[in-house]
Amino acid sequence: MKILFIDLYNMIHRCHYSAFQAGEYSTVFTFIRSFRSVIEKFSPEKIIVVTEGNPKFRHEIYPEYKAQRKIIQDNKTDDEKDKFKRQKLIILDLLKLFPIQLLMHSDYEADDVISS
Repeated sequence: MKILFIDLYNMIHRCHYSAFQAGEYSTVFTFIRSFRSVIEKFSPEKIIVVTEGNPKFRHEIYPEYKAQRKIIQDNKTDDEKDKFKRQKLIILDLLKLFPIQLLMHSDYEADDVISS
């Protein structure tokens, strides 16, 4: 059985920063196009979409975990941040309409869940 795992927030962020930024739903549109493209490319029998949790154990082991990561959102206005948050929620709602499985573990990032 061919199973496709997708790191949801990774894909959303890639779509957000590669999307044509005009329009209220540019990230949603780009995400759906990318999602469809990946499905067509791999033709999986099952799709598992994994969302983020909070990797507490990584911060306990190494307090500087992701400390060097730049937050691009800091350069955006509150309206732009709200628009992005709304689009993430719309994408989650849309995914619930597809025949896929959504997974999340509250203590792990999506890539940790996928790798296990």
